[in-house]
Amino acid sequence: MAIVPDEADIPLRQLAVLAANASIKGSSLKRNALLKPLDLILEALEASLHPESASELLLLRAAAKTEIFNFLERIASGDYKPGKNKASQVNAYVDLFFDGVLGTMHHGQVSALLGRERTIRAAYLFWVRQRYAEIFAAKKSQDGKTISLDEALNRIDQASDDEITTEITEGDQA
Repeated sequence: MAIVPDEADIPLRQLAVLAANASIKGSSLKRNALLKPLDLILEALEASLHPESASELLLLRAAAKTEIFNFLERIASGDYKPGKNKASQVNAYVDLFFDGVLGTMHHGQVSALLGRERTIRAAYLFWVRQRYAEIFAAKKSQDGKTISLDEALNRIDQASDDEITTEITEGDQA
């Protein structure tokens, strides 16, 4: 009999939840925007000449922190520019990827991780969308409206980018 881990204990799910909670994403809630920070890390790993080298992984970790933060700065509206809190959140995100997703889930084997890239991206997208639905449903609940997670996911899928992104992330940008 196989023991199934609690979803909350899976580092990739933790990464997706952190991304949603900290709004570490592109400028919308579309697929590519949600995957952008993860893709920046995966692209760096794919381009690495010596991905199994400890010093190379340290270089990639530092570069990923800078790349993701710079990306968030570029897409930020004129009224909001990410600061120290967002930098700290990005650092935690990248550290969780390297320590949890790469280190724990894939035993530090970059080739094993990249061999499962499609599965990793699909699971991450599932969990990040699920967390945004939870956030949306909770905000609606605070407004005195009760909606299910399925309804929240449907609203996220059907609403315009500006409308739903503002509604979900309002006040969360630090």
